[in-house]
Parts: sequence; C-alpha cells; structure tokens
Amino acid sequence: MSLDYVAKELMVGELFFPPLLIAVLCAYGLTSLTMLGCAKAGCLRHIYAPAIVELALTTIYTVLLSLLIFQG
Repeated sequence: MSLDYVAKELMVGELFFPPLLIAVLCAYGLTSLTMLGCAKAGCLRHIYAPAIVELALTTIYTVLLSLLIFQG
C-alpha cells in the first residue's frame, strides 16, 4: 500500500480535523458567497429550487477543494 493515498489530518492544538470536514466548511462558505452574488444579480428568480442548487454547489465545491487542495 502506498502512503500517497493516506489521509492527512489537520491538527489544531490537540484536536485532529479530517480534511473532508475542512473542505465541506470551505465549500459551504463559497456556496453562500455564490448564492449571495446570484441573489444580488437577480438570478434566483430564474431558479426553480434554490435549495437544490445550493446543495449541488456545495457538493461540487467540496469535490473540487478536496481534489485540488487536500490531495497535494
């Protein structure tokens, strides 16, 4: 088994945080900013189900963050 694929936890003090938790929190922040920008631009009136779009954006941002940042 190669050690390249072993998850690396982030340590704050004596607490260990899994990288996926950090990715989800950052993704939710990015999603909130994206939805706020859409609301300011008036794009939300064209979206049928904003909650589903928010969930999809959070999932997309989580996958991108975990692949690009935390797999390096």
